[in-house]
Amino acid sequence: MNFFVPSLTRRMVIGEVIAVVVFSLLLVGNLLWEFIRQGEGELDKQLLYSAKATAMAARAEASTPLEMQIVLRGLETATREAIALIKKDRGEDPKTAAYATRITDLEGREIHVTPGYEQLPIDPQATKAYDFQYDGQRWRGLKYRAVEQNMVVHIAQSTEYISTEMWTLIKTYIMWPLLWFLPLAYITSWLMVSRGLQPLRRLADSIARRNPNDLSPLAHTAMHTETKPLVQEINSLLFKLNTTLSRERNFLADAAHELRTPLAVIQAQVHVLRNARNEADKASASDELNIGIERAASLIQKLLLTAKVSVEHFAPRLETVDLVSFVQERMAMLSVLAANKQIDMELQAPLQCFIQLDRETFVSAVDNVLDNAIRYTPANGQIQVSIESVGTGQVCVRVADSGVGIAPELHERVFERFFRITGTEQQGSGLGLAIVKKVLALHGGKVALLPGLNQRGLAVELTMPLAG
Repeated sequence: MNFFVPSLTRRMVIGEVIAVVVFSLLLVGNLLWEFIRQGEGELDKQLLYSAKATAMAARAEASTPLEMQIVLRGLETATREAIALIKKDRGEDPKTAAYATRITDLEGREIHVTPGYEQLPIDPQATKAYDFQYDGQRWRGLKYRAVEQNMVVHIAQSTEYISTEMWTLIKTYIMWPLLWFLPLAYITSWLMVSRGLQPLRRLADSIARRNPNDLSPLAHTAMHTETKPLVQEINSLLFKLNTTLSRERNFLADAAHELRTPLAVIQAQVHVLRNARNEADKASASDELNIGIERAASLIQKLLLTAKVSVEHFAPRLETVDLVSFVQERMAMLSVLAANKQIDMELQAPLQCFIQLDRETFVSAVDNVLDNAIRYTPANGQIQVSIESVGTGQVCVRVADSGVGIAPELHERVFERFFRITGTEQQGSGLGLAIVKKVLALHGGKVALLPGLNQRGLAVELTMPLAG
């Protein structure tokens, strides 16, 4: 395995080993602290016991100052040798057993001092055990007043042996165990993590074996706490993909079906045109051919626009536009169709109203609404277009006609692609209102259907935010 390739197993194992090492170091630190604290406490007890024993033995075994010096030297020598022997048995350096005493009477007259340690800075004013430095070593000192024996015992011992014992403890109980424990911990953790990640490997194998066309949910039976969210999200994604593909397949099927009719008309009129025997038949076939071509071109244009605005990450190119001028321009473009049916088109709007819109897509939305109003309004009918502010920072374009209208129960369905109301004489693709709804959503707006003029016909309201 390449160590530089990212690996969850290696990451988790290293994390566990680091956690073990950190915990071990914290535990070791606590043990060392307790060892030092308790070691100093034990040393203070030993110094006190030695001071008491020295005072009692000196007074019991000696009656003159000379005898007392002899006894004290013997006791001191025996103590030093005993400490050195203990050090030697432990494998430690006997030299770390430095030990010294200084004994005076209660008036401060010196009775005895350890040879070679006459300059040892023992504190005569000390009331408890204390630390000091001497000859490059750390010492621990203690003063004991033996009133009954008429003497004061100053006793001190080098504490280098504590550091030596500490280092011995570290080597014996920390360093050497860690040297063999860490590899064992790494191997154990690797085995445990590898086994723990097996459900992920099985899930990956299950996905790898699937047919690319199989978008059914994953049947992962071992729903562990860690893999369950992953499986649920994958199944959610598969559901969305399946829904999208089904919708696109239906869209293609419906598009092919819708294109079949104008193409069949074109094909039939071409045949009629070829076999026409007079100019009248040719003119009639030519007119029908043009109608078929225009219908096919309009349907193709709507299909392309539908596909464009249906792209998930489609971003409209917004620009600040005067909505009043924009609607007037579109009404002028379609006024010929209204004039052919003698339909009166009227606009009620303020002088200006600025919004941000994508001109290419919004043209299609407004044209579809106006075209539907013209086609479904009978001759000599009326269409009123109004632009007014509604709510806070919003504007509404309302196109109301006096046509046949749409039954309220069909208001939601007419926004579906390729849905057409049965029984109408008007031909259409069923894409117009679907495009309008999508375009308004891209502009942060919405579309609503309401009763038209005089509670007849249909009113289409396009609501969107004003320019900031």
